[in-house]
Amino acid sequence: MCTQNNELSFEQEWKNATIANNFIFYKVMRYNPDVCKQLLEILLEIKIDHIEMTQEEYVEIDYGKKAVRLDVYAVGADRAFNLEMQATDTKELPERSRFYQSALDLDDLNAGTDYIN
Repeated sequence: MCTQNNELSFEQEWKNATIANNFIFYKVMRYNPDVCKQLLEILLEIKIDHIEMTQEEYVEIDYGKKAVRLDVYAVGADRAFNLEMQATDTKELPERSRFYQSALDLDDLNAGTDYIN
């Protein structure tokens, strides 16, 4: 049933929800590593031996600066994967991706570590 503004009721929205819904995306990907691994392999066209899911990652760069909250963060044998659901085109995806990648690099790269790592 629609409201007076032709908006879907909560029940209808939930019934029509897909993997593009942030809640469903997080629950499916976070708690089903095999599904997450399979999606990554399909999207990236690579073979991944295994992944391990980590707790929700929150990377804070500096006090008062923009931080990064990763929807799903998975670690494989020799690489890490960040999955984000972006259902709305905000026209800033390349910049956002660059910021997220930089934040992850900054968080993982300790003093004295080679950049290749």
